[in-house]
Amino acid sequence: MNSKKLTTIFCVIKQMVRVPLALLILSSMTYAESSADIRPDKIVTYKVINDSILKLHIFNPQNHKSNDYKPAIVFFFGGGWSGGSPEQFYDQSKYLASRGMVAISAEYRIRNIHNTSPKEIPKR
Repeated sequence: MNSKKLTTIFCVIKQMVRVPLALLILSSMTYAESSADIRPDKIVTYKVINDSILKLHIFNPQNHKSNDYKPAIVFFFGGGWSGGSPEQFYDQSKYLASRGMVAISAEYRIRNIHNTSPKEIPKR
């Protein structure tokens, strides 16, 4: 393939990615509810380690029933095992639930709250 064809193909691919990305950004911008006002549909405990109670913050699609089969996503907040919280992904979770997915934002042990190191985090 010559370089002109490769450049053309690259430009087409770049445009194909740009449009959906722009639509995603615009649609999330129109979804202008404050993160502080967003609440999960359900919070459930999934693990207890010593004094640490770890929970899943679950956002369901409208009219969701527990026996429905829906696509799902689980978010693990960033923070290098030292800080952060499930609320970090509440906006995305609510948005995806409004589009028919089950979205879950998971808690895990972190240094600032549970005084754990990354080595101790997977401990049972």
